[in-house]
Amino acid sequence: VYWHHFVLVACIFGRFGLTNQDGSRAVYSFCGHIRHSCSPNAAWFTLHKGFPRGKKMLHTINLEGIARGEEITVSYVDESVLILPKVQRSVRMFATASMSCTCRRCGDSNEEEDERIRYLFGKLMASLAVKPPSDDSAATALRSLNELDKLLPFSMQAKAKAKVLLASILGELSQRAAWQEENKSANIIQWTGLDAESQEQRLKDTKQLYETAAKDFEYLLGQDAMTILARMESGYVPVQDQHKMLAKYSREKERAADQGYSGAQGPSGNEETPRPERRAPGASQPGMPPGWDELFKGKSRPRLT
Repeated sequence: VYWHHFVLVACIFGRFGLTNQDGSRAVYSFCGHIRHSCSPNAAWFTLHKGFPRGKKMLHTINLEGIARGEEITVSYVDESVLILPKVQRSVRMFATASMSCTCRRCGDSNEEEDERIRYLFGKLMASLAVKPPSDDSAATALRSLNELDKLLPFSMQAKAKAKVLLASILGELSQRAAWQEENKSANIIQWTGLDAESQEQRLKDTKQLYETAAKDFEYLLGQDAMTILARMESGYVPVQDQHKMLAKYSREKERAADQGYSGAQGPSGNEETPRPERRAPGASQPGMPPGWDELFKGKSRPRLT
């Protein structure tokens, strides 16, 4: 009788047991019934601090969410396996998890798409490795990330790390452009131009990269992401402040256009002569994007080495 019970327990743990980060195995009433997919729409992490310790937390990682009635799926293998071609992916899954995948991606997968994914990851890594970074390398990395999100529409640590690196590169380009604007007479080998529209778009892209990367790390790593998020905060706060400043100037510009300052009529019907507004030296005009001194006020600028 005892042997029979032992075999039943061993079979249950072997079939439905999940391996935690500390190497222990446990059976969960809900997570144990979630099937594997090479294009998962959810991920879980285990609480190893606080109460209840050992509890599984499930989060949606699909970029478009989970539709009503759609099956919830997770990945049983490391994400490095998910970027492999179908044949190599099947071999690795059978060797590590002793299973054969029948998910939609494996059924509809084609060699061209798999090769495209590997090519984009290689192109992304090469673009991020360019030193010093340039506008072209940053634009190439951003396009590669956007295309990877279409081919692999779920959060991945590899893509989250690339987003953080790209956000820091965009911040470096903005700082370099600020220094070049104030030192036009210097002998600059590589010029980084930045007009008002591209300046605003670059800040928006940088802010979005930081925010999406933080969400990916939080959903994929759970409590282990706290250290990473704390490090990202030092780079995100200046970008957020600059973005708020640009948003403020955009609102003032729209308000000025609505009120019609250019051809305002006085109470008597005669045109009023606008009085010159006193502004601090170097300050930009109302409704215009902030100047470099205002945008990077209190921030360190790049120096010549």
